Amino acid sequence: MKKSIIFTLLLLLCSMGAFAQNKVTAATDSVTFFINNFKTFVSNIQVNDSTTEKQYEELELRYKNFNKLYSEKFKKQMTNDQISEFTKYKTRYNVKVLDHKVGKKTGKLSQKADTLGQKMGEGLKKAGSEIEGFVKGLFSKD
Repeated sequence: MKKSIIFTLLLLLCSMGAFAQNKVTAATDSVTFFINNFKTFVSNIQVNDSTTEKQYEELELRYKNFNKLYSEKFKKQMTNDQISEFTKYKTRYNVKVLDHKVGKKTGKLSQKADTLGQKMGEGLKKAGSEIEGFVKGLFSKD
């Protein structure tokens, strides 16, 4: 009798563990799918230089839907790296739209934003290295 109860409990625990793992995997897969769809959306906009004003209005509706899904559903499930990646594509979209609205030649504003992004990234890496050196200086003896 005790053996059958223990066996049943063990089987139940294994089933619960497998279910929980499947749920986590499904959430991770849906976040990845969402980010990949958003990436494709933004990439298609970036390469298309002949987008009309009406098309930009339609794209803006799709963009707002992506942001709504992000805020209401996916942000809670995302890792910091995934949030960073989503934000990167969100910024690229906004740069492209701003480039269109300002009426500048396509790419000039984007190039400036890319250059600024690279400089900021380098600055953040250096700041991180300084903090790391400070912490090592506090706690290491060599």
